[in-house]
Amino acid sequence: MICVEDIISEIVASTNKDLVRSNIVVYFQYGTLREIVDNLDKLTQANSVEKYPLIALIEPFKQQKGIYDIESKVNTRLLIATYTTRNLKTDERLELNFKPCLFPIYDAFIERLKRSENVRVENISHTVINHFEIGRESLTGYDGSTFNDHIDAIEIQDLEINIKKKQCKLKNF
Repeated sequence: MICVEDIISEIVASTNKDLVRSNIVVYFQYGTLREIVDNLDKLTQANSVEKYPLIALIEPFKQQKGIYDIESKVNTRLLIATYTTRNLKTDERLELNFKPCLFPIYDAFIERLKRSENVRVENISHTVINHFEIGRESLTGYDGSTFNDHIDAIEIQDLEINIKKKQCKLKNF
């Protein structure tokens, strides 16, 4: 069985090659949202600065099997996140975090996804949500956050990816 986590990890690694000129290095994690938050907290406790910007593959995700000529159709949810400062306004977040960091990561990731040898591209349908400081919003502002860090993020929902079947190469002797 093909491992979707490995395929996304490879795509993130190749995304980094496209972002070298921008001096952006993207880190990758996968798991349940709680597990990803726990991992980020452990990195904070270890004084690691190597956690953002981040592409996170949020589990679980659906895999549709039994489709002709593909291994599976995968419906994923990803988060592209970077650290931010809590007191920034939306226009400042757009200029400081989204335009120079999150948007280029998103563009490079989608382009690398299209060029992946493991993905059959017909169209890459998905929904994008820009989160200016991710959290639960109420009329009085953010009253809680899933993440313990202050982050700005692009959430990618319902990203449909067709995973190619592995072809066995036989040699004639």
